Amino acid sequence: MAKLNKGTRELMASAIMKHTYKEKAKALADRQIALFDRVYAYLYSKDERAAMDALLALDKDALPTTNSFKVNVGLTAHINSHAIVRIYVRNQADIYLATKTREQEHVPVMHKHTRWDSRINIPDGDKRDPKLHEDIRAWMTDSDRFRDETSIGYREALAALEGLGTSKKLREGWPEVLPLIESLIPDDVRGGLPAVQVTTLNAKFRLPPEKEAA
Repeated sequence: MAKLNKGTRELMASAIMKHTYKEKAKALADRQIALFDRVYAYLYSKDERAAMDALLALDKDALPTTNSFKVNVGLTAHINSHAIVRIYVRNQADIYLATKTREQEHVPVMHKHTRWDSRINIPDGDKRDPKLHEDIRAWMTDSDRFRDETSIGYREALAALEGLGTSKKLREGWPEVLPLIESLIPDDVRGGLPAVQVTTLNAKFRLPPEKEAA
């Protein structure tokens, strides 16, 4: 009856989070990349982008490049061409749920858009992209909600694992989660804590998984 130590419980909780939230995280990353493209198109017309490409064809160092835009939509947002969705955990390495990089990570820009304090104002309803302001705000809101949801979920999973405490009680009390974490269960130390109820956790974390995690 091996005891689940702190490090093991954290690894298990991370595995549960990756299973539960990877699709939502991927969707947020996809939205960020799409917004990066829309901000770029908002800044530069098709003809302007073609002119920059022609200039770079003559001299590859003729223009600066960027992979990040700081935009103002009532709030300040940083929209990058490299999207990372993760759970920030105090005193622990971040849990990476999804990453996506635009095919061309750096895009050519005019010098004014490379200043560290450069901020792009995008009014609501601007004719260049009438919904861009609204869509950036929606992405920011959804990202904040996702961050809160995953932080709470991680703490709940960690508390459940701590309450189960041992490999024996984990197998008996929460068998649905085993396909995700069984490889992490130690088998050489004895110990234990009281069991916990896991029915609601199964619904929250979509357990058991349809197939074993890769």
